Amino acid sequence: MSFITEQMKSTAKAFSQKWNGTAYEKGEAQTFTNELFKIFGIDRHSVARFERQIKRKKTTVFVDTFWPGKLLIEAKSANKDKEKDWEDTLNQAVEYVEDLELFTQKPKFILLTNFKRFRKFKVEFKSPTSDPKITFLKEVLLENLSSELEEFSFFPQFIYELEKEEEQVNQEATKRIAGVNKAITQKIGKTKETGLFLARILFCLFAEDTNIFKEKQFEYFIRNQTNGNNLKEQLLLLFETLNTPIDKRKKSIPNYINAFPYVNGGLFADKIVQLKNLDDTIKDSILYCCSYDWSLISPVIFGALFQSLIRERRETGAHYTSERNIQRVVKPLFLDALNDEFELIKNDLKLLNKFRQKINQLIFLDPACGCGNFLVVTYKELRLLDIDIIRQKIKLTKQLPTSVNDLVNIRLDHFYGYEIDQTSCLIAEVAMWLAEHQLNQDLIQFGIAVPTIPLDESAVINCENALNIDWKTLSKFTRGIGDVHHPFDYIIGNPPFVGKQYQSEDQKADMDIVWNTVKGSGVLDYVTCWYIKSAQYIKNNPKTRVALVSTNSIAQGEQTGILWNELFNKYHLKIQFVHQTFKWGNDAIDDSDQAAVHCVIIGFGKEDLKEKYIFEYADIKKEPKVKSVKNINPYLVAGSDTVILKRGTPICNVPEIVFGSMPNDGGHLLLTDEEKRELIKKEPEAKKWIKPLISAHEYLNGKTRWCLWLMDSQSSERRSLKLVNQRILAVKKHREDSNRKATNKLAITPWLFGERRQPKSNYVAIPRVSSENRYYVPMEFYDKKNILSDTCLCVPNATLYHFGVLISSMHMTWMRYVCGRLKSDYRYSNEIVYNNYPWPKDFSKKKHNSVEVAVEILLQIRNTYLASGNTLADLYYEGNMPSDLRHAHEVLDKAVDKCYRDSGFISEQRRIEFLFGLYEEYINGIFGKEEKKKKL
Repeated sequence: MSFITEQMKSTAKAFSQKWNGTAYEKGEAQTFTNELFKIFGIDRHSVARFERQIKRKKTTVFVDTFWPGKLLIEAKSANKDKEKDWEDTLNQAVEYVEDLELFTQKPKFILLTNFKRFRKFKVEFKSPTSDPKITFLKEVLLENLSSELEEFSFFPQFIYELEKEEEQVNQEATKRIAGVNKAITQKIGKTKETGLFLARILFCLFAEDTNIFKEKQFEYFIRNQTNGNNLKEQLLLLFETLNTPIDKRKKSIPNYINAFPYVNGGLFADKIVQLKNLDDTIKDSILYCCSYDWSLISPVIFGALFQSLIRERRETGAHYTSERNIQRVVKPLFLDALNDEFELIKNDLKLLNKFRQKINQLIFLDPACGCGNFLVVTYKELRLLDIDIIRQKIKLTKQLPTSVNDLVNIRLDHFYGYEIDQTSCLIAEVAMWLAEHQLNQDLIQFGIAVPTIPLDESAVINCENALNIDWKTLSKFTRGIGDVHHPFDYIIGNPPFVGKQYQSEDQKADMDIVWNTVKGSGVLDYVTCWYIKSAQYIKNNPKTRVALVSTNSIAQGEQTGILWNELFNKYHLKIQFVHQTFKWGNDAIDDSDQAAVHCVIIGFGKEDLKEKYIFEYADIKKEPKVKSVKNINPYLVAGSDTVILKRGTPICNVPEIVFGSMPNDGGHLLLTDEEKRELIKKEPEAKKWIKPLISAHEYLNGKTRWCLWLMDSQSSERRSLKLVNQRILAVKKHREDSNRKATNKLAITPWLFGERRQPKSNYVAIPRVSSENRYYVPMEFYDKKNILSDTCLCVPNATLYHFGVLISSMHMTWMRYVCGRLKSDYRYSNEIVYNNYPWPKDFSKKKHNSVEVAVEILLQIRNTYLASGNTLADLYYEGNMPSDLRHAHEVLDKAVDKCYRDSGFISEQRRIEFLFGLYEEYINGIFGKEEKKKKL
C-alpha cells in the first residue's frame, strides 16, 4: 500500500518552494525539520526529539533529531556540500547509532540534509550486539521532493505501524483485565468496590513492570502466597500495607508483603468490605494479567480499558476520546503557542527560565473528565516540553541538573477534574500517577532518578456533578501563593453527548438549572450545558480559554442559533478556533465500543484574537487543512458573529414554503395499490375521492401510495360509501383513543386529514429528511392533484428558476451547514433553511433564463432515467449518479453561481462564506425596501 497522498505531495511542493535557497542556521534547522514532518501530517514533537543527548565515556553529544527506533536526522549547512562533508556527517550519525545503549532505540534509517538535498541510508543489524550495516539508498534534491516523495514513505509508514502496534497492545491488555472483571463480577456482582478493586490491580500490574515495585514482585506474591481460600485476605492485607508507611507497619506482617513499598496517595486508603471469598478463577485471571508487559500501555488508554468494563457510561452520553482527538483540542488551544514560544526563546537562558516558570503556573480543568484522558495528555505534553527545556538549559550552561527540584516542574495538583462516576474519578487519579511515573523515568537521562512514590501529590479530581456547582480551584498549592483561588488558565474536555430525546430525568433537571428560562433551550443537546457553565466562569475570569469536543449538532440547525445567541449577546464570547466536522475516533478496543458520531471542536474565550484558525476536513476521516481567518461564526466557517434563528417568512421575496398534510389517521385513510383496486372494485363511487399521496419514501423510491381525500365530500356521500365509512369510523376511534388532547379534538372530523395544507397550485416537493449520501437533495415538481404528506415540504407556485436555485450547489451548501440532522441525515426545515436562505441579488434576465434552460435539460435527462425504471434514490446516491445527469447538475450549478457572481466558487467553503456575508446584508437592511419588493 502507498502511504503517500496527493495532499502530502502538494504540501511537499510548497515546502520546497519555501526553503529553496535557504542557508543553514541552527534555529532554522529545527523549523525545517518540523515542517518536513508536517508534510506527512506528523507532529514532530509527539514522536521525535531535537538535541537528544547520547552519553559517551568522557562527553555527551547531541543528535539533531531522534525518533527512537525509527529515524535519526542530521542537518548541516548548505555550504557544506562536498563529498567529504557528507562523509563526515554520516560518520557522526553512525557513531550516534553505535552509542545508543538500547537496541530497541536504534533507528531503521538515517536521513542527512543540508537544506539543498537529502541523503537516505538504511540501518541494519545482524544481531543486537553487531555493528550496524549502513546502506546508501537515495539522494533527493529539495526541488524534486514532491515528485520523489515515495522515498520518504517511511514517515507515514512508521506512524501506521505505531498505531497498529498500539492497537494490538491495547486489545491484549483489555482482554486480560476484562478477564479479571468478568471473574470478579460473576463471583460478587458489580459494585462500586469492583471498580476500586480493578483500579488497584491495574496499578499493581503497572507498578511491577515500571520499577515502582521490584520485578515480578506482585506476580510472585499472587502465584506463591495466595490460593482460592486466602486470596481475599492476602489482597486486602497487601492493599492495607501499600497504604501504610514502612516505619508504621505492624511487625506481624509477612516479609513477602512488607517488602512492598509505601504508595500512599489515597488509592489504597479505603477499605474494601463487600468482597466475598475470591476463588482460583480470579487468581488465574490476575496471573494471566501478570504475564503481560504493562509498561507498554500508555496511561491514556486507561479510559478505553474501563470503557470495555463500565459500558453503562454510554447511557450517560460519555465517550472516551483518543489521544489524536485530544491533541486536536490542546494543540491549537495552547500547546502550539507554547512550542512556538520555546523555539523563539530557547537560546536565551534568562527567557528560557522565565518560560519554564510560566508553564509551571498553568492550571487546567476538565469539568467532565471521565477517566482523565484529557488531563493525562495535557500533563504528558507539558512534561515533554519541560524535558526539552531542561535539555536546552544543559546545552546552554554545559551543566547537568544537581537535584530533583531542578527536574520536577509540572505539578499534578494543577490539573483539576469533575466527574460524577466514583470509579472513573479513581481511574483518572491513577492514570495521572502512572503518567507522572513514566515521565519521571525519562528523566534518568539527566543522571538523577526521580522517585514516584510515596504519592504525595495527585491531580484534584472531584466526584461531583459539574453542572450543579461553582467551578473553582481548590488546591492550597496553587501557584505557590497559599489559599488564593487562581483562575483556571484552560478548560478542556469532552462533555457527554445526549440529544434532547435521550436525556434522563436527572439530565433534564441539569438542563433546567443551567439554561434556566432561556427561550427555546429545550431542544438543545446536553453538551451545551458545559458551554454555558464555561461562559459563566469566563465572565468572572476573562483570561480563561476553553475548548470542548462536541457533537456537530450544536453547529447545525436550530440549536446553533439558540446556543450562540446566548453566548454572543449575554456573555460576549468569541470563537477562537474550530475543527469542523470529523469522524469520531476513540481508543475503544472492540468495534462495539466505537462511538458512531460526528464531532466538532470549538475553542472560545473572551479575547478577540487577531488570528483565528479553522481546521477544514475535505474528508472527515482524514487530517484537516488549517486556515487563518479574521473571524469564525457559529457554523464554524469564516464570517461574522451572526446566528440564524427561526423565521416565519423568507428573508427574500420568493414563494413561501409550507408543510405537507398530516393524516393522523392510524393509516385508515391511506391505501396501497392493492387496497385501492379492491376498494374501487367494491365501491366504484369511491374512485373520485382517491388521490395520489406523495410522501418522501414513495417518491424517492418510485413507489405509489393513495389516500382518501374527502375535503369537498358531503355527509350523505360518505354515508353511502359503506367501506369508506368503515375507514372513517376507524379514524374516529384512533383519534378518540389518543393520549393527546389535540388529537382527540380531530375526532370531530374523522374523514379529513389531521392537518391540511394542500397547495392550490402545482408545487415543488422537498423531503424533510434526506440521506447524507446524497450531494443533492432530490426535489420534484408535482401537480396540485397529488396530495403531499407531512414527510415533505412544498413550495407552491415555484418556477423553473426557483427549482434550479433550490437544487443547486449553492442551496445544498447552505442546507448542509445550517440544517439540523436526524442521526447524520439532513433535516430540511422551512424556518431555518428556506426562510433564511439568501437568494441571488441583482442579476440579469439572461442569467435568469440560463438557470431555467439548465433546469429543463436536467429534468429531461432525469425523466428519461425514471421512465426506464430508475428511482430518484438510485440516481442521487453519491457515487451512483449517471455522468450525464451529474454534468447537467454541474451546468446548472454554474448558471446559479453566475446569478450570485461571475467569478463562481472554487469550493464549498467559499460558497458558504459568501452566503453568510450575503445573508448579513439581507438581515441588516443593506438592500433598500424598494429593491426588496422585486420578485426573485
